[in-house]
Amino acid sequence: MLAIDSFKDLLSKNKVNDYFLQMSSGKIYWLDQHDKGVARARIKAVFSWAETNQSAMWASKIEQLREAAVPFLQPEGNLKELMLQVKESDLLEITLELAEKDAAFSVFPAFNGRNTMYLAVYEYEEVNFELSEEEILKRWAAARSFILFHLSHWVEILQDKKRKKELLPAMSSFLEIMKSKYKTIFQSGADLEDYEKLLKSVHSWQDLFSEKPQDLKAFIGLTLQKWSKK
Repeated sequence: MLAIDSFKDLLSKNKVNDYFLQMSSGKIYWLDQHDKGVARARIKAVFSWAETNQSAMWASKIEQLREAAVPFLQPEGNLKELMLQVKESDLLEITLELAEKDAAFSVFPAFNGRNTMYLAVYEYEEVNFELSEEEILKRWAAARSFILFHLSHWVEILQDKKRKKELLPAMSSFLEIMKSKYKTIFQSGADLEDYEKLLKSVHSWQDLFSEKPQDLKAFIGLTLQKWSKK
């Protein structure tokens, strides 16, 4: 089985800039900077890791994944639904052993801005392809879901005074991913305008946080309403 770092090197060699997941069908597509497909594979979800609170969940224990019939790989025995204060390296070691026994090609960490979902990769294939219209629409829907999730998460943070320190790092991470992973999705017209307005808003919220944090919840809430209607 190919080591994670070696797999990352292989993807870099093939000029991979982004990836597109179809979790319910157990597929992943890797794309270049022009959104052209360069590789694809089958996947099985293994575990989700949250760096913010050092917690993890095995994919088989995540209700949303079970309801979507996402294929998964898990260790044997009784598993806790939520694991707190665990080491990512320990879970990754288990994952690599599981993947190797299951004849996986490698393991890939899919990052969504808050958590990392570790995926066992199978039947990796380097091939040039174009995304279908349906897949393009699914990518747009995934980007919208990403935005709504984070806006809702920030409102949740602001409701708890003890968690406010989480806000600025979360916004910085969001901006980084929006610029690197989702920029090509919002390419023209109203979509591009809304994308640029959103980034400007987040930058202004970062400044407002140190001046008038009490006003942030309302501004974020209004933006959440707007994107909910798109």
